[in-house]
Amino acid sequence: MSVDDLVNGILEKGNIEIENIRKSAEEQVKKIIREAEEKAEKYRKEMQSQIDKNISMEISRTLSQKNLEMKKIYLDRVNDMINRYYIQVKESMKRLRGTQSYVTYIQRSYREALKELGLDENSVTVEISEKDRPLFSKYKNVTVNPELNDLGGIIVKSKDGKKISDKSINKLLQDMENEIKIEIYSFLREE
Repeated sequence: MSVDDLVNGILEKGNIEIENIRKSAEEQVKKIIREAEEKAEKYRKEMQSQIDKNISMEISRTLSQKNLEMKKIYLDRVNDMINRYYIQVKESMKRLRGTQSYVTYIQRSYREALKELGLDENSVTVEISEKDRPLFSKYKNVTVNPELNDLGGIIVKSKDGKKISDKSINKLLQDMENEIKIEIYSFLREE
């Protein structure tokens, strides 16, 4: 074997070795690139998932906020309508004055007040509006209460003022305000 053959053999083995190293390096580079791409894809999916969650949460939060705002607007409008109808109820009560129903109410309220207080006609003072004075023309101890001028009714008091029975229309409406508003709300819901 000649020196040239020996050198050629060494070169050939060196080239084979270099080729093996290059192939091994390429495989390692491909493996590193593949692992990096897999990690990048996994990270991208995680980030996309997080972004999707954040967007979903923001949409839910915004929708909840808008939903609450809409409910508030709706409830405000319903309350406005209820209050308008309630005012109409009060106005219709004003129109009842002078009717036989109103006179009957006043007479019945007077009898109920005497019974509640456990007193007779001579032991009480009756407060009425100026408009209702003719209804109590035969009674003594009758005074005009300007607070009753708007809606009417009567207030019966013991002469010492310790016992009071308020049968004013205003008091009746105050006592029944929630019930009236519930009825109005039920009526509105049916429409």
